Amino acid sequence: MDLVINEKGMWSFCRSKSIEYGFNLSVINKHSILGIEVSSSNVKALISNGDFDMVKNLLGEPYYLTGMVIHGDGKGTSLGYPTANLKVDETKFIPSNGVYLVSVRVGEINYTGLMNIGRKPTVSFSNRLHLEVHILKYSGDLYVVSVLVLVYMLFLSPYNQLVSKDEFIKGKFAVVETQYQRRMDLIPNIVKSVEGYANFEKSTLTEVIEARAKATSINIDPTKITPENINMLQNAQSELSGALSRLLVTVEKYPDLKAEKGFSDLRSQLEGTENRIAVARNDFNTAVQDYNMYIRKFPSNITASIYGFTQKGYFQSAKDAEKAPNVEFNFGK
Repeated sequence: MDLVINEKGMWSFCRSKSIEYGFNLSVINKHSILGIEVSSSNVKALISNGDFDMVKNLLGEPYYLTGMVIHGDGKGTSLGYPTANLKVDETKFIPSNGVYLVSVRVGEINYTGLMNIGRKPTVSFSNRLHLEVHILKYSGDLYVVSVLVLVYMLFLSPYNQLVSKDEFIKGKFAVVETQYQRRMDLIPNIVKSVEGYANFEKSTLTEVIEARAKATSINIDPTKITPENINMLQNAQSELSGALSRLLVTVEKYPDLKAEKGFSDLRSQLEGTENRIAVARNDFNTAVQDYNMYIRKFPSNITASIYGFTQKGYFQSAKDAEKAPNVEFNFGK
């Protein structure tokens, strides 16, 4: 559907023309789709705002541009990003200046591309509106060829989504780190509570202390939440969890230690921390799963590839993965 600018016609005008030229004129009721009235004004506003999904709903077909490819000044090629300069009908309603994700049909083949709309969006001081399309994975000759450009969305839209999802993951990862740190902060007091008991297995205490030191030494840059880094963090925390589990099993041999109030309070704090760690890890994994799926879907995968958004790591739940230590002491037995 072609939209022509500055064309107006009131009911009375249309009726007079129908009588003058001898054609039937029918009046239909206003129609809305998803709460938006179907009208040329609304369609134009949606095009200007880059909401091409809603434009498609109102038009019944995707918004597109057609035109001939004409010679430019070659600056795009010199910069390493050759573009097809598109000449379209001047009466065609054009989206606002910006960068758009598009599908370009050349002959019978469709290609993905990026379209720049602006007053010479590469390098120039020209005041003339230019439409330049960079077609991905295309190397043929387009000059004096008519192409059809199907506009999907403002290119910055998926980029902003990626930034938001990336920041959301960083926030969730910070919560995981906070809970891990809370557990490590409890360990010195736990060790202090048990090391004074005669004949307590020193090797068990040493194992906990060493595992804590190893876990503390690993600091993950929140901008580098890669599968490798998450796996390294999880392995260290798993070793610490295993050492704590063995320590608590050993404590079962010391009834007086189990009954000591200070140690009992520490045990309760550890139990609560383990639960918070499990919740934080689950929330983090959910955020990562959403992000990883998003960067694999079209068209956001193109944005992700261009701006370097890559797959992130998540905590595994395999049979040998980290398990929370059993902190039940069975008092009274």
